[in-house]
Amino acid sequence: MPGHQETEKRAVLSRSQYNAILKRLSLEATYEGKKRITESYYYYKNGRSTKSILNDIRMDEVGDYSLRLREEATGNKVERTLNLKVITAYGDHSSWQEREVPIRSLGEMDYILKAIGFCIFLSVKKTRQAFRFKGASVLLEDIKGFGPAIEAEIITTKKGAEAAKLELKALFMELGIPEKQIVPKSITNILVQREAKRMGSA
Repeated sequence: MPGHQETEKRAVLSRSQYNAILKRLSLEATYEGKKRITESYYYYKNGRSTKSILNDIRMDEVGDYSLRLREEATGNKVERTLNLKVITAYGDHSSWQEREVPIRSLGEMDYILKAIGFCIFLSVKKTRQAFRFKGASVLLEDIKGFGPAIEAEIITTKKGAEAAKLELKALFMELGIPEKQIVPKSITNILVQREAKRMGSA
């Protein structure tokens, strides 16, 4: 769906919460499969200062973006994509404009991006189990070097984003996820900021 609005809600989980939610979803939701995911996030370097790069990575301004290469493996099936998410409201990481295209080779696309001035900022490996529950896509993830997390998303339009946010808030309440565990931006953003801190102190 070109240019759709992806509305999301995310939380960090304990291992016991992850197991409890997985058990409940396995009984009550539609299981959509397990994937092994490797992804890399890119920033535009090309002679820019570290300070300028770190400002962009915060992704608060309208028009700021996330550029990602991803490989998803389900059994023997492998899919590779180039994904772009663009901020549409200041500081709002719960609703994006998103575009995505399939690609044949991660290596070739990585070469192209680097040739025009992009560099890898962060690489992530994780296992994802996907469910359809209460009208939302619910993703349980186990992220290498981070731990368990949950993400729920509804694909909508820009006009429907606020209603979708309320639906996701109710969904998290039903799953017993307290407000204090909800991540205001994204899990990836936590990892990005961790890397940005390391990069800024280097």
